[in-house]
Amino acid sequence: MSEKSLLKVFLNDKPVVPQDKLSLHMYETSTDVIFHTVDHVFDDAQLTSHNFLSKDVSMRAFKFELNKPITLYSIPSDPVLTFHFQVYNSQKTKFVQEDKGMLLFEQNNQIFWQNMETVKYEFEQGLFSHFNLFFRPHVILELAEKHPVLRELAMEIATSKRTDLDFFVTVAGADIDVLIDQIYDEFHQAFVSERRFKHLAECLLLCSMGIDITVDPPAPGDIKKDDEFLDLESDVIGILARQELFTEDQKHFIAQYKYFTKQMLLDDFNLKKQAYIQRKKAVRIKQKHLAKVKECYYEIMNDVLNVQASKFFLMADLIDHQVDKYEWNNQEKEIIGKVIILACRFAFQDVPPLKFQIELYNKWSEKPYMNPLGLIILKNY
Repeated sequence: MSEKSLLKVFLNDKPVVPQDKLSLHMYETSTDVIFHTVDHVFDDAQLTSHNFLSKDVSMRAFKFELNKPITLYSIPSDPVLTFHFQVYNSQKTKFVQEDKGMLLFEQNNQIFWQNMETVKYEFEQGLFSHFNLFFRPHVILELAEKHPVLRELAMEIATSKRTDLDFFVTVAGADIDVLIDQIYDEFHQAFVSERRFKHLAECLLLCSMGIDITVDPPAPGDIKKDDEFLDLESDVIGILARQELFTEDQKHFIAQYKYFTKQMLLDDFNLKKQAYIQRKKAVRIKQKHLAKVKECYYEIMNDVLNVQASKFFLMADLIDHQVDKYEWNNQEKEIIGKVIILACRFAFQDVPPLKFQIELYNKWSEKPYMNPLGLIILKNY
């Protein structure tokens, strides 16, 4: 595939195409879908993006942590429709030609007609992650013929220079996470055809707009294993022939599939895969419900937790004040220190400690207090 035919969207800390732009010799060229990892080294940050490139659809994902705010620019090589999934944290987004932008919150989807416009991302300090799909316009126009929900968007593509950034914004459901995982899973297992990649990307776009979709199983030719996978397959066949390696239950399980045809195995696999995906979807939904319950717990229990934390710390503080009034041997002092540290930990587990409370903890502990994020809190700050 010619490099010029690939749909590319560049990332840079300036609103221009980077000089070290993607070049063909850096690609895996044995498939129509190219996987490419780019290490971006900017003046104020360094991050790695993972890119899947094809003729009509491209995907980009990255995750990084910042010690200070930075600005990045997303610069398309050709007109694109953009799907943006804000995986973690919030960020400001706007077109470079406009002063007005929008704040995209964690777990929000955003769909807009970008055309050839450059989009500006403004990041504050912290951990960030987002996932993008980029489509050539004709892909959306063709989809709109089958799905009426896309016709307004198709009309904008056909008649407008671009849409507003908030043309379509919604909160991501569990289906989005499952589909993104499926895309990664298939690409990690083998080379995926351009047709397959396009189908998965279209399903993700439609799902984000609230359309119930079913992902088709891979068709013949959609999956191309490389030599590593072929060698692994040969090794597996050799291992299965060695009956002495298996228990009776495992032998019985293997015997069930001994006379299956290739198509029967594929059908059985796809059934089990769909059951797995449904189960994974249910787990994601349950996790989100548990997170909401946890939020409610702290809202309801806030006063109780504050009282409880205060009493535990009061216990530690009273013991600390009594220590100097009596003589203690080393073993007794060690026990007293453990009691104070334990009381402090109980006090800090639900309510963030104050500076003077951390100082008491550090006085008796061999190690400085470390918060739940793994950050050391020093006495003098």
